[in-house]
Amino acid sequence: MGRTHAQTTQADLFQLVSLYRHEVIEGARALFGSLVSAWHAPDVTFSRAWTIGEVIRHSRDDLLSLFARAQEAIGSEAAQAVFEQAYHRLSEESRTSLSGQELLSCLPESVCVAERIARLMDLESIADKTSKELSTSHERLMEKTRELSDLVEDLREANETMKRNEAARADFVRVVSHQFRTPLSAIRWNTDALEDAITKLKPPKSVLESIGEIRYEAKFLIRALEKVFMALAIDTGALTIDRKPAYLWELVQDEIDDLRAPIKTKRLTVAFEKDRRALVPMPLDVEKMRLVVGILLENAVSYAADGTTLAMDLRMDRSKESSMLRLTVTDQGIVLRPAEQERVFEKFYRAPAAVRAVANGTGLGLYIVKHFVEAHGGSVFVGDADGKGCVVSIALPISEG
Repeated sequence: MGRTHAQTTQADLFQLVSLYRHEVIEGARALFGSLVSAWHAPDVTFSRAWTIGEVIRHSRDDLLSLFARAQEAIGSEAAQAVFEQAYHRLSEESRTSLSGQELLSCLPESVCVAERIARLMDLESIADKTSKELSTSHERLMEKTRELSDLVEDLREANETMKRNEAARADFVRVVSHQFRTPLSAIRWNTDALEDAITKLKPPKSVLESIGEIRYEAKFLIRALEKVFMALAIDTGALTIDRKPAYLWELVQDEIDDLRAPIKTKRLTVAFEKDRRALVPMPLDVEKMRLVVGILLENAVSYAADGTTLAMDLRMDRSKESSMLRLTVTDQGIVLRPAEQERVFEKFYRAPAAVRAVANGTGLGLYIVKHFVEAHGGSVFVGDADGKGCVVSIALPISEG
């Protein structure tokens, strides 16, 4: 009994598969299994262990050779139909994560033409949509760029206005400060001359104390103007440091002598301890460091409680890296909370307790101290004296650089 065409075709395909089953890689064997299954050949069994690696590893040349032999066995149209069925079956295989595009790349170009065209159309649609989105994004970006350009121009104009206002403010401060400083200096020096002259007449003690008060207040106002000038120099970047050999302990002693009137008025006891190793010259901008020491001692005198002790300690701190002179000023007055200690170096800041203790004050003192000390390569510290007052310490390098 003769075989039907279908039986002959299935037998030829089976023979083809059997003949070349050992010549193709594992992925091609799996594809053959799908092909035979698609042609309803239940007597042929192959492994169905699909993995991405097995499918990708088979070579395009092997499949092209396989496709050519299938064409010889069953014809071009039937071969294409079988390969397409295998493609769709594999695409639906739940145990593989290969994309349709990856599967198509493994097949001859004449297989699944409609699928390829559909994918190209999808890609064209995606590309068109992406192009429109990019165009929209570009328009938005250009709009944001124009807005940013306008903001930059506004900022530039505002900056120029701020510079002009700052320059005008600086000029105003200089002029007004000069107008006050000149008569205040005259009051101070004339007070010194008056004290020298009147001392010879042996006036009452109260007269000399009054003259001392006049000198102190005049000096206080002069110092306040100096602080304004120095803060202005710091803010405008005009601060310069002119170092020359000087003795820090002498500056401290000079300031103690200048403050003898308020010290006496408040009945303060002054204790100035000096480490013998600290009595050495060091590079200092004398005028600026004199202002630093003056600010520290004036604050200590102003905020100390009457009848308490004002302690100053000057000593040498040596390490492998550097040698520093450390001046520590401790008073028994107001106590700064930790949050206030962090802010005392801000310009114009005054702690509430400081305002209650001394109404008049600029809030510039420690701001200037910090910048002057750091300009000398040093550091400054503020803390509390075991809950009984305030301690301020500055450290300065013995040698320049």
